[in-house]
Amino acid sequence: MKKYSVVRFAGLLSSLLFVALAQGQIAKKETGVNPSTLIKSLEFGNSENEDKIALESLRVKSPRAFKDFSKHYPGASDIKPVTRARFTYVWANVKGIKTRVTYNSKGRWMNTLRYYSGEHLPKQTREIVLSGHPCFKITQVLEVQVANKTAHLVTLESESAWKTIK
Repeated sequence: MKKYSVVRFAGLLSSLLFVALAQGQIAKKETGVNPSTLIKSLEFGNSENEDKIALESLRVKSPRAFKDFSKHYPGASDIKPVTRARFTYVWANVKGIKTRVTYNSKGRWMNTLRYYSGEHLPKQTREIVLSGHPCFKITQVLEVQVANKTAHLVTLESESAWKTIK
């Protein structure tokens, strides 16, 4: 009984190995990618190349979202598109401000979130906030843009408390 099991196991193992090698050879033929060209195009530490690759990934996944993002954020850096079941999120750094743009599954713009410190808050808005809360300082701002409307969620902090106001 042991001999039969060992022979059977050896036969199964050799057939799996053969299939794996055959699949590897087939996949190698179908790629058509020149490894030296790929390595040159993916230089590590070069954020410009990484951004180009990220934009190309977005173009492939959602051409409409790519067109909109490229039009509205031409100077964006650190671009990272993330696709989920119903939405595509594009994280980027736009003029020093961390930005997340959301597109639906058809590539239509849904909203934009911008995260920044109090210095980037529009002067008039900053004065209104600080006049209503004189003991606080602005630590963070979340700007939400939806359907041509903009709201600011401002996080304020004092020595003993913090709060978020709209």
